[in-house]
Amino acid sequence: MFSARCWRARRRSALLLGLTWGGDQTYAWSSVQVIGTLVGALILFVLFLVVERFVSEPILPLDLFRNQVFGVSALLSLLQMMILLGFALYVSFFLQGVLGQSATASGLTTTSQSVSMVIGGIVTGIIISIIKRYRILTILGALILTCGFFLLSRMDIHTNILTIIVAMVLSGLGMGVFFSVLNLTAQNS
Repeated sequence: MFSARCWRARRRSALLLGLTWGGDQTYAWSSVQVIGTLVGALILFVLFLVVERFVSEPILPLDLFRNQVFGVSALLSLLQMMILLGFALYVSFFLQGVLGQSATASGLTTTSQSVSMVIGGIVTGIIISIIKRYRILTILGALILTCGFFLLSRMDIHTNILTIIVAMVLSGLGMGVFFSVLNLTAQNS
């Protein structure tokens, strides 16, 4: 019998394979290969949920999602990671492909986002321990994150590196706030 971890890995692999085949035009979206792997991923996802429901020690107890705070935290974390990965790849490709930066220079530029995420997380933790509130920080983090990503979405061939770094720092600070608050609320709930 497969463990819950094995079901999760197979489901994820089938989903990624189907999306990759369809996304890079290896096969048409309506082809048997793409539809088959996506249907297989859906079946494996359902099997994962069944195994998680009845196993004695689940990886992710599904009862946690009954708690609204945990459910919202999980959803916001998912959305945040989708945005983070999308923009991290986009900015690196933009710096190298459009602005002609080397891979090293691109990495140095995007490091500003990683460093500012750590700083945002540390500062947020300190502020939460002092004021004992997190909702206002969540809203503030979302606003900072939105400003940073708005600036990143406005990049063109004439955008200078300093502007990109400022936008990356803003988005990183906003993400650092979000990471801290979402982890805290999920753990507390």
